[in-house]
Amino acid sequence: MELDGKLYPVDFEKTKIKGEGLFGDLDIYNPIQVKQKDKAGRPDIDSFETAIRRDGRRKGYFIAFGFSSDAIDEIKRLDKSGEIEIIPITVRIC
Repeated sequence: MELDGKLYPVDFEKTKIKGEGLFGDLDIYNPIQVKQKDKAGRPDIDSFETAIRRDGRRKGYFIAFGFSSDAIDEIKRLDKSGEIEIIPITVRIC
């Protein structure tokens, strides 16, 4: 599988009301993929999309040093279709 981790959003109002723990409902999360590449390409996005679908999610975060134009085009296409949202995050080495 192509998931490196999970991001659990914390909604303090929800957790106070339901009396859940700090992380609330542990089934509510967004997948994260991290690639140590100069540029993540379209195949990387396609693999992550498949992993998101298999995991039954609709949103994920993809972290890389950069993205090819094909990868960005695929992310935009997915967003436009409304089925899957992939948030690209570009990091740089300091």
